[in-house]
Amino acid sequence: MIAAVDMLDARSCRSVVERMVSSRCNWIDRSPHDDATFFTFGRASYLDVCPSDVDPQCAYYGKVSAANAELKAIFGDLYASLLDRLSAELQDQVLMAEGLAIPGFHIFLGSGIMGAGKGGRHFDIQYERLRLPPGPIEGDPISFTLAIELPTGGSGLDLWNVTVADFNRAFKAGRVATPDDMARRRIVAYHPYSVGRLLIHRGLWLHRISSPGTIHADDRRITLQGHGLHIAGRWMLYW
Repeated sequence: MIAAVDMLDARSCRSVVERMVSSRCNWIDRSPHDDATFFTFGRASYLDVCPSDVDPQCAYYGKVSAANAELKAIFGDLYASLLDRLSAELQDQVLMAEGLAIPGFHIFLGSGIMGAGKGGRHFDIQYERLRLPPGPIEGDPISFTLAIELPTGGSGLDLWNVTVADFNRAFKAGRVATPDDMARRRIVAYHPYSVGRLLIHRGLWLHRISSPGTIHADDRRITLQGHGLHIAGRWMLYW
């Protein structure tokens, strides 16, 4: 279910942070309370396609090309390392999906980290709303997080032993109404992130961001985020 792969050393992570900070003009403010504490660098399907109040063409598809070009120009070495590590771990060819956002960054600042830790439990099924490359999806999807900088008290992933199939069966039977109902009946495991380490989880498991420690005003939580689907004999990455 979970694999952890060392990918970057401390010096490489600092280099990514420095480039990130110097490119702040490219960050997209996603703060729900207009307090400038949550940003993405890159387009994100769960924010730019899935909500009912957004226009996917305007918010996502029409901006993907420029956003991807910016990310590749600044972090080309990082993406090369990501493809190499995932290919080695998955023992298969790994590519960026054509026409979709490439993996991008979550950036939480100060109090925004606490808000992220209270985020809703969810399944990574946003691909159901995307214009995917042709061909059937083969096997389980993957999601991954590479920690670049973490708050002093740490951060990680809460993962419940609930799949989307489990939830759908319980929902149809009238036993639960929301994923939160299901989570209260199941076991949760906390998987801590480590700076420079790639955490990969395979399958559609219920999960959420978790930052259980004390949050300080100058803390930052910067991670590279993405998903993968196996289509036409190779892995396609997107966000």
